[in-house]
Amino acid sequence: MKRYLLLIVVALGLSLLTAACGQPQIIEKEVVVTQEVVVTKEVEVEKEVVKEVEVVVTKEVEVEVGKEVIKEVEVVVTPTPEPRGDVQLVFWSFLDQEYPNTYPFYEEKMAGFQEMHPEVDIDFVPIPYEGSDAKYLAAFAGRENAPDFWVGKVPYFAGGLKVADPAPEDVQEAWDEMFVDNIKPFFQWEGQYYGYPVETDLGVMLYYNTDMFEEAGLDPAVPPKTMDELLEYAQKLTDAGYVGFGVRYAGNPRGIADKWLPFLHATCGQLYSDDATTSDGYLNSPEAIESLQLYGDLVNKYGVSSVTIGKPMDAFSRGQVAMFFREAWTVGVLRDAAPDINYAVAPIPENGCNPGISLLFSQSMMVNKFSENKDLAWEWMRYTTLNPEFDMELANINGTLPVDKANLETDYFSARPDYEAEMEIINNPPGPYYEAPFINEISFRVGQAVEEVLFDQKTAEQALNDAVPDVDDILNK
Repeated sequence: MKRYLLLIVVALGLSLLTAACGQPQIIEKEVVVTQEVVVTKEVEVEKEVVKEVEVVVTKEVEVEVGKEVIKEVEVVVTPTPEPRGDVQLVFWSFLDQEYPNTYPFYEEKMAGFQEMHPEVDIDFVPIPYEGSDAKYLAAFAGRENAPDFWVGKVPYFAGGLKVADPAPEDVQEAWDEMFVDNIKPFFQWEGQYYGYPVETDLGVMLYYNTDMFEEAGLDPAVPPKTMDELLEYAQKLTDAGYVGFGVRYAGNPRGIADKWLPFLHATCGQLYSDDATTSDGYLNSPEAIESLQLYGDLVNKYGVSSVTIGKPMDAFSRGQVAMFFREAWTVGVLRDAAPDINYAVAPIPENGCNPGISLLFSQSMMVNKFSENKDLAWEWMRYTTLNPEFDMELANINGTLPVDKANLETDYFSARPDYEAEMEIINNPPGPYYEAPFINEISFRVGQAVEEVLFDQKTAEQALNDAVPDVDDILNK
């Protein structure tokens, strides 16, 4: 009996085993075989093995009741070329009017840069000057949409907003050798260079139409040397049928303040104290009040200026304005936009002091220290700013002054109509320089005060006294 039961159990076990083995079991595995017979298998625990091979053999293994079937597929791996333009750098500038050929020049030079950095492309974005302050501030506050490099004033972006990156050591040394001594502090913050100037900007000068001088009975070889003479000349030019002197009255208030600055410096005034702690006693000093009152009187008392003819340079190019103040880049603009205008350039007239370099904004190119690609941005800066031939070429096409002082020893500089005026500026003390961290905001508020006087809304004394508390608040931010 026990023997029969044992046979029945064995029979049942064989039946179950046969049933279980009725269908072959499939096991899928992928094996990568390298030349050194290193095998990588995909199992439940993922593991990645990176190894360069020229041939990859993929094996699909199928097991059926102890039978192994192997299929081999050969895949040849070829080198993949590095993509071009994977890194997009963004460059912002609001100087396309003053330097209209700069962006095309840089775009032309991109090919040489991409030979060294084929992965990089640069988007050159023009920014309207009016409203540029708000656009910059919004971009850098969020940082996500901020440019990789841009044009602006070093103290504001390095000391105020604290978004500019100091130049690498090799660039610092090269720039220090290149820049004219008078302007070196303009591109530094706390002893380090942060920006590369768009040109050697030595401040504003007096541009005057020589044909109009002759019509008014004035000698073009003898420009006005004092502010009293400037008024006298402007009156004679106005009597001859022209606007004697062009004042800046519209647009960004920063630019409006900048064009009053020569009157302030010529009268021995300045915007705020040397230690940048207060404007009280400076912005509203007797010298400042006198200079701004004269500026307003040109329009409202003497009638030799106008607040209806547009920007002075545009009116000068149209033959409406006889004299105005502007920087060196104006030579290039007049060359291209008004070649028939005969003019000369002279230093700013004095009113007790030599005004020196009178300008609020020494514009320069800076790199965003928060940019993910700031190293590549600095490579571009090296490529463009450390090449003296690029410097000379860009100065020629824009009609500006080159940055490298070695290029100022060329015939290009000595043949310019502003050469003698520029040399007088270089050989004199530079005048007050404004490096308060929030100078952009200070100049904006000062420009509003100048507007109030030009439009006869306030006296100079009222406008400047009203501006002092606001400027002091900005100085003490």
